[in-house]
Amino acid sequence: HEWEKKKKAMETSTRLTPHELPFSSSRVHLEEVNQVVKVILTHTERLNAITPEMYMLISQAINYASHSNKVNLVYFTGFGRYFCSGNDLKYFQKMRNESPIAWIKIASESMTAFYDAFINCSKPIFAAVNGPAIGVGFTILALCDVVYCSPSATFYAPFTETRQSPEACS
Repeated sequence: HEWEKKKKAMETSTRLTPHELPFSSSRVHLEEVNQVVKVILTHTERLNAITPEMYMLISQAINYASHSNKVNLVYFTGFGRYFCSGNDLKYFQKMRNESPIAWIKIASESMTAFYDAFINCSKPIFAAVNGPAIGVGFTILALCDVVYCSPSATFYAPFTETRQSPEACS
């Protein structure tokens, strides 16, 4: 039941409105500048690995951009040396060990919202890949309209090695 409480808290604490941008946490920075919604992964201690809360915040920022008349573009990038190292597997493992049923529900709902936001966005999504793109960090690029890669960008889909099923964009 602990993860059910966490899910409820996550849903209520991660609803963004236009008045809440810019928004920063230790894991993601969201802002609207010059008709661009910037989504910057800042979870650098885990190489920008994504958690369910991050999935929800990113989804809401992209959905906001999609429906706003003041936004023309979504800019998606990572801060630091990694673009995104995939799902935060330690976080997901902890969730799964503490409450398997809640884990499935939270993971499924947050990832579905994330992919739906990318797929249904009415504005172009520009990804700036500043370093390694692993797992979901790699596969989500197929849903972006433009992908620019720095010379340090690398791509890796480790699903077989990590015994994970590929997510929706694989």
